[in-house]
Amino acid sequence: MGIVFAGLLSPLIFTPGIHLSGRVVIYIMMAGIGYSATGVPARWITGMFKKLILGDKRPSWH
Repeated sequence: MGIVFAGLLSPLIFTPGIHLSGRVVIYIMMAGIGYSATGVPARWITGMFKKLILGDKRPSWH
């Protein structure tokens, strides 16, 4: 998901004076920010789906 955010938002940040190396750094930073920002909500949504679909029938992987 971070790569999607980087692909969508990075072109809005670039200015004409930024070289390729600067663009790469900004793209990597935006991908990292997008990954960390969507990690917690994704785990919460996944947990809710597991509880909804499996209920108390979840296998124990001890």
